[in-house]
Amino acid sequence: MLRKYLLWFALAFVLLTLTACLSLFAGQRLGHEVQLEATGTLTCSTDCMDRGQCGTAADESLYVLGGLDVPTVANHNRVFADGTPVQIVTSRVENVQNNSDGQRFSLTFYQVTTEDLTKAGWVAGWCIASR
Repeated sequence: MLRKYLLWFALAFVLLTLTACLSLFAGQRLGHEVQLEATGTLTCSTDCMDRGQCGTAADESLYVLGGLDVPTVANHNRVFADGTPVQIVTSRVENVQNNSDGQRFSLTFYQVTTEDLTKAGWVAGWCIASR
């Protein structure tokens, strides 16, 4: 009988833990899915990585690529650490083309500045998440 209650208790604990974890991350959306305003967090998401907009440095740290003066998906000239909290200055929709298949589509880019105001630039919506 005690074993049965322990099993139910363990199952309930696991379900509560999963629910808590899901609710913690449910609110975070990427900038290409929804229009972000005010603040965000730079993130080397799967979408960002798959499109060559972020990567892993030699020391295994993640980074997000951007453009200093203009939105870009190539010829990056700005690097941010993954997880950097940022203020969103403005956003802009640009038409971009996929190099692998030539597909054209619209993508939102965000002009951001770090919270300490030491670094600014443009990042693709795939690489910025809501806070």
